[in-house]
Amino acid sequence: HGLFDRIYDIIVDFKKNNPSARIVTTGHSLGASDAVLTAVALKIQPEFASTSTTTSSSTGNNNNNNEIHSINFGCPKTGNLHWK
Repeated sequence: HGLFDRIYDIIVDFKKNNPSARIVTTGHSLGASDAVLTAVALKIQPEFASTSTTTSSSTGNNNNNNEIHSINFGCPKTGNLHWK
């Protein structure tokens, strides 16, 4: 297993035990770029690929537990022309 495979296995196990938990990647500078790539790589996996969202009318909170957020600081340009 490579690094992403290890991260993926840990996150899948965590989500099985904590189904309502949100996934957030974060980083600064090169770590921010890594966080973006990790978030995208996770999102294209079958376990996280759901794009449907539901909103609770009473709270207005998004209840889609397959969302993956990435909050970054000082992120360099990530990807190439085909990425965008």
